[in-house]
Amino acid sequence: MRIELPIPTSTNDLYEHSARGGRISAGYTEWQLKANQKIAEQGSFKLWEVPVEFTLFVYGGTKTSFDPDRRDMDNLLKAALDKLTDRGILRGDTARMIPKGHWEFIEATDATQPARCWVEIREITQGETC
Repeated sequence: MRIELPIPTSTNDLYEHSARGGRISAGYTEWQLKANQKIAEQGSFKLWEVPVEFTLFVYGGTKTSFDPDRRDMDNLLKAALDKLTDRGILRGDTARMIPKGHWEFIEATDATQPARCWVEIREITQGETC
């Protein structure tokens, strides 16, 4: 299964910290709204209740839309996994539910195109090892 998403908010920017604790940042709230809209535009998705392999892809783009020299790919995973869980696409994002996952950056062949992001989810078959 393939699901398009906006480029996720970095894990470092999910929460604003204050003397009263942390709260969801305005940027993360905005990303969640955009992600909900983008997922809804793609139709309905089944709920994955079995262990899956999760891959997050980012396709290049201009430095203003995704700067590969400044963004850490691992910091994109949390927002994406939490959103898919929240939307009822993944039963959860625990180690038992997602024992295998990775990310892939694809260098843009056309720098005028905006960066794109998508995830692919695949069932792990019985006996498959990581």
